[in-house]
Amino acid sequence: MTHGSLLQPSPVKGASQFRGHALQVLRLATVPFHTQLDAHAAMRRLQEPDCSAADLKLALLSLQRPVQLIEQALDAHGCDLSQALGVPTQPWSDWLREDLHQLASVEVPPVPELSMRPSGLATGMIDCLGLQYVMMGSTFGATFLADQLARSGDERVRASRYFQLVGSLRIHFQGWSHTLNGLLYSQHELDCMAKAACRAFSLFIDALPERP
Repeated sequence: MTHGSLLQPSPVKGASQFRGHALQVLRLATVPFHTQLDAHAAMRRLQEPDCSAADLKLALLSLQRPVQLIEQALDAHGCDLSQALGVPTQPWSDWLREDLHQLASVEVPPVPELSMRPSGLATGMIDCLGLQYVMMGSTFGATFLADQLARSGDERVRASRYFQLVGSLRIHFQGWSHTLNGLLYSQHELDCMAKAACRAFSLFIDALPERP
C-alpha cells in the first residue's frame, strides 16, 4: 500500500507499532558509515582547495556503479527516487555520466569490482526505504561538496554539475523524511530498514578505491 509518495508498511498482527522513530533508527545505524565515507581519500580530496579534475573523476567513477545498483534495486520494486521525492528527476547515474563525459581525457586508477548486486540490496519494500534514505540523505553532503568545488582553481572541477543537481533535491528529501517519520512501523520493519541502509552504505564504501 502507499502513503503519498512513500510505502505504507502493513500492520503486523500482535506486534507493537512505532511512530516517529524511523529517522532516528536510520541515523544511528549509519553513523559509522558516514564517518568512513567522509574520511575516505576519494571523497576527502573533494573537500580540499587543490582538488584536481583527476580527483573529481576518481570520486565520480567510484560513485557511478553503487548509484546504479541502488537505482536498479529501487526500480525492481517499483519505487524510484522520482516517485519517492515527489518531483520529476533524471536517474542520478545519468548526471554522473554527463560529468564523466566532460572529464573523459583524465586518467584515474581503475575502480575495483563490487561484491554486491542489486538483488542483494533489497528484498522488499521496507528495505527500499533504507536505500532511499542513503541516496537522498546524500543531498546534504552534495550541497557542501558543490560549494567546495565551485571554489576550485580548475575550470573542469568548477563545471561539475552532479553535486549541484543532487544538492538541489535537499528540500524534497526533508519532506520525504517528515512523511517517513509520521508512519507506523513494527520493530521488525525498523530493523529491516536499518539493515538495508547499512548494506547500501557498505556498498558505497566498498566501491571507493584507495588512491595509489
